[in-house]
Amino acid sequence: MAASQTIPPQTPAAARLTGILCMSGAALLFGVMALFVKLSTPTVPTSEVVFFRGAVGAIALWLPQRLGWLHIPPGVDRPRLVWRAVLGMLGIVTYVWAIAHIDLALASALNQSSPVFVAVIAAIFLGERFRWPVYAAVLAAFAGIVLVVSPDLRRVEIAALVGVASAVAAASAYTLVRRLRKTEAPTTIVLWFSSISALLAAPFAAVEAWVWPSPPVWLYLLVVGLAAVTGQLLLTQAYRRAEATVISPFLYLTTLTGLFFGWLFWGEWPQASALLGGVVVVGGALAVNVLSVPRPRVKR
Repeated sequence: MAASQTIPPQTPAAARLTGILCMSGAALLFGVMALFVKLSTPTVPTSEVVFFRGAVGAIALWLPQRLGWLHIPPGVDRPRLVWRAVLGMLGIVTYVWAIAHIDLALASALNQSSPVFVAVIAAIFLGERFRWPVYAAVLAAFAGIVLVVSPDLRRVEIAALVGVASAVAAASAYTLVRRLRKTEAPTTIVLWFSSISALLAAPFAAVEAWVWPSPPVWLYLLVVGLAAVTGQLLLTQAYRRAEATVISPFLYLTTLTGLFFGWLFWGEWPQASALLGGVVVVGGALAVNVLSVPRPRVKR
């Protein structure tokens, strides 16, 4: 059974505008999520933040379904749904940890380098072939990653390496999503991801010493979960409404939002080489996103 859901017909121009608005909304929500993650982590452990992110997202989808306001089809390809959730959870854990330990803008830039790793995974494991500008963009993004991870090219920022790991895990999860889109509804994928990540994070949160959040932090964690799940749904709608080449540039508003929030709340401003690296990373990832139309696999 196909996972497609009926979308009201629109003119091409209206569909593109809707896609741009959905992608912009998703990017801003992901930026808000990162902001409230950073506000939460000084008092709440990483595993607990990940638990609340998943739990709030799952409840936000499950409750409307129970009330009959939303229909979420059951999972068809359940093994891939589970693996997508596990890889996604690893991506969130490493992203949250990076947000807590490095500048918000740099953590966002590294996490958003995931399209670069999607292209690498697709080329190595799926046999996809790309035009040469894609490979040039991949190399440029890797050069930017080196500058973020080692701004002075002498010592390595371990927290930045964890940020790179978040992009690798996210890329692996996105590669599975490309397969799951053929059989699963977007809401199904998001619900499984949110539910399983909460279940997996719960025992780690208990072992890491559960911290009862203060009233403001309860609010922060609620915003983290709601922003994440709403952003994921808007992101899915954006890609269903318009071409990736049109809408993908707007996703990188997340990094600009992170730069603004980091400066506004913590006075963060990355050193010049790291900032340059972040710009190159985002530029390379954006180029990969726009240019990576795979060639058919060559049969030998």
